[in-house]
Amino acid sequence: VPAPSARGRRAERAPACATPASSSGRAHHGNPAAHELTIKPDHRRGAGQDQTLELFSAGADDVVRKPIHVREIVARSDAVWRRVNDVAAPATSGRLQVFFDGRDPLVDGEALQLPRRERHILEYLVKNNTRRITKTQLFNAIYGVFNDDVDETVIEGHMSKLRKKLRQRLGHDVIDAKRFMGYRFVG
Repeated sequence: VPAPSARGRRAERAPACATPASSSGRAHHGNPAAHELTIKPDHRRGAGQDQTLELFSAGADDVVRKPIHVREIVARSDAVWRRVNDVAAPATSGRLQVFFDGRDPLVDGEALQLPRRERHILEYLVKNNTRRITKTQLFNAIYGVFNDDVDETVIEGHMSKLRKKLRQRLGHDVIDAKRFMGYRFVG
């Protein structure tokens, strides 16, 4: 799979099935365990259960019927990517433990309840703690490049709330913010 999402891939509003690109398990970016994901439209009319089962037996990971929105295709390909690439072990930084499987982070062994978007921002910053992440990068990672309904300044609000919650529980700021440069998790 090329990336954690298929956002850069052009997709159609048509039925699609996601199948492995090759049965040989072709490596991607030097990782022999990674498999490439292909989205193929299925334009057959009146495709029933037998044809769906035929696609699954041929190696398809998923089958969808028309009409389908491109965001659903992206979400389905992300799910396949997560299954192929094991979820990372939790990251621990001092009193803070961050999980990458949807669980809330722990501070001193107690859950820090975070809304979904704030939790995703924290996870993304922890995964990329060696570099600064711009507001645009965070927006694309959290909301996706197909989301034109939301302005990327919403990240500032999420970040402000997240930093305040972490500062209250930990007693110090674990996210460094530099104007025009972005954010970085410093633990």
